[in-house]
Order: sequence, then structure tokens, then C-alpha cells
Amino acid sequence: MKYILIILAFTLITCTSESNNQADLIASREAPLGWVTLKLFKPNNFTIGTGRGSKIHTGTYIIKKDTIKFNFKDSIPVNGCEEAIIKNGFINYNKCWGSLKIAHNQLKN
Repeated sequence: MKYILIILAFTLITCTSESNNQADLIASREAPLGWVTLKLFKPNNFTIGTGRGSKIHTGTYIIKKDTIKFNFKDSIPVNGCEEAIIKNGFINYNKCWGSLKIAHNQLKN
């Protein structure tokens, strides 16, 4: 129940902060110590939030082939990465957040 409320709060905050734009890609994972949710918006904005009341980080991104390069607006989150690979229905971070399962993907390949 606690995780559902946290995810609901994050969704409401993200929708408000992005002026109700629909995300082109949503990927997330749950874990005992918290969750991570990534949302990519047109033209090239993103939000990424982690569990346990952490800050929601924003910035811009560029996709080259199967790699997403993130440019964070303020600072890179703790345990965060500036790059990830899209592969087999997952966003794979190298040596940081692990893998996020893609739940929604409207990006053009």
C-alpha cells in the first residue's frame, strides 16, 4: 500500500511539472530500498525519481541508436548515471540503478 501511494504521488507531481504532457517512454523498477521511475517527454525532456521522498531530477536527453545520454539540469542523483542502453524492453544502466522495465514506449526507433 505504501509503494502504491508513493508511485501515485510521483505520478501526480510529474504530470503537473510537465504541464500534463504524456510521456513517450516510462520505465521503472521496485526494490526493497526504493524505486526508480524514468519518464521521457517530447521533444527531449526527462524526469527521474527515486523512492523514499528523494528529489525528482529533470533535464534533457539525446538518443543515439540504442543509447540514451542524460544531461541533468542541476546535479546527477546519488547512484545515478549519465547514460543508459535500451535493450529487450529494458533501460539498462551500467553500474548504477540497474535495469528499469519499460512499461510504455512511444519512441520511434
